[in-house]
Amino acid sequence: MLITILTLTLYLVLLAVVVYTVIWALGKIGIELPPRIVQLLWVAVVIVALIYIITYIVPGLHLPSPGG
Repeated sequence: MLITILTLTLYLVLLAVVVYTVIWALGKIGIELPPRIVQLLWVAVVIVALIYIITYIVPGLHLPSPGG
């Protein structure tokens, strides 16, 4: 159970880091995303995070589980 929680946390942190890095890199090369698009990307990250957390709490939903 502890490994599943750590795996879930790792996945969520990696997802946030990847999204942030992509937004930052695009800004560095001169492709500034509009603030609304950045906001929508973060909303998508939150939705994915909620799906993973709900899947962990209620495993009977038959969604892909990050920890197996």
